[in-house]
Amino acid sequence: MSWQGELREAAEAARERCGRLQPWWVKFDTECGQLWATTPESGEGWTLCAIARTLYAMGRTFDVAESTDPMQALVTFEPQEYLAVEESDMALVMQAVRRSGHHGTYRKAGTEKEYKF
Repeated sequence: MSWQGELREAAEAARERCGRLQPWWVKFDTECGQLWATTPESGEGWTLCAIARTLYAMGRTFDVAESTDPMQALVTFEPQEYLAVEESDMALVMQAVRRSGHHGTYRKAGTEKEYKF
């Protein structure tokens, strides 16, 4: 098979996977309307970007307020009972959720096993 054929097959497989994405459901014990996020200056992973992608994907608007610490920002949004998080962003979003002191459960869509945080 030519490289063009392999590329075409890889692109088709990626499209199929994207059509079957299953988010992780992060369910809060009490509604969540703000998360403390890290910025690029933190050097620890940029949770602000992961939170923004999650909220944009859910069709939610949000505001970002700088803090006195340039490595952190406060993301505020309409209080939510849950977040639907893309698997690739899950670790970063959960870092922010834990840093913000929220509690609840999370599980991958289509599964029954829940994890507490």
